[in-house]
Amino acid sequence: MIAVDRDGHAAALKKLVRETRERMGEDRQVLIFPEGTRKDPGAAPDYKPGIAALYRDLGMPCTPMATNSGVHWPAHGLKRHPGTVVFEFLEPIPAGLKRAEFMKELQVRIETASNALLAEGL
Repeated sequence: MIAVDRDGHAAALKKLVRETRERMGEDRQVLIFPEGTRKDPGAAPDYKPGIAALYRDLGMPCTPMATNSGVHWPAHGLKRHPGTVVFEFLEPIPAGLKRAEFMKELQVRIETASNALLAEGL
């Protein structure tokens, strides 16, 4: 786990990149939540700059993932709802895109696929 100091700004971002490089050097996979926290299903997206920094600095493809977990495990409170949580791995985004292009592509892919999972009612 890589902890992120949400109030740390540039220093926190540098630490995030450094620690991620270390984990990658240990031949480990790194899972990033681009919004930084869970949100209610259907809430407006709020992708954080850390994902763009990692994408740029690591120079690796990014494999987005869609989920419907918020339906069964809400962002607020302790109550859980029965059902099947689905994690859908999407086509990788190749390394090397410009920041704005990457962020747009990431958001479109994740939001489109997540909304489709929500519409399926799984």
